[in-house]
Amino acid sequence: MVFLITAPEIVDLPEQTIVGFGGEFSLETRDAIPKLWWLLHSETGLVKNGIRATTFGVYKPLCPDQPFSYHEPYTYLAGVASEDSNTSAPSLSSTLLQRGRYGLFRFTGSYIEVTEAFDSVMLDWLPQSGFRLDSRPVLECYPSYPFGSREIPRFEIWLPLAGPGKPRR
Repeated sequence: MVFLITAPEIVDLPEQTIVGFGGEFSLETRDAIPKLWWLLHSETGLVKNGIRATTFGVYKPLCPDQPFSYHEPYTYLAGVASEDSNTSAPSLSSTLLQRGRYGLFRFTGSYIEVTEAFDSVMLDWLPQSGFRLDSRPVLECYPSYPFGSREIPRFEIWLPLAGPGKPRR
């Protein structure tokens, strides 16, 4: 599927902690990321009262003061928002998302298409946008939904923006 990328909604992301399973990846190894999602779904209570929790994929550059680079290795965390960063299980990791301005791209489609949408945003939209990334993480967000829903899934890509524009939220 080819994604037509329109200008993102410019929003302010509040500070929040994400807790989940993580690892180090690159373009060559990113096909292993779904294993983190399998762990998250099998070892945490993502479904409560028939509603699946909102989940996040967090891309962080290996060098904390540098922006995310599509072509460089990074850490990836598949997780959920948490009230605090204390992780009860040793296999869990956490990261603090600092508040700030993000470009929010919304998509409807299969979760299998997330990589293609991500590639379109990073390789097609970003270089032509006049924006650049700052050193905060790049995010995927999978909004909550009723478990067993037959609706087409929705997902979001959030880019930490430096450059022109003002938040709309």
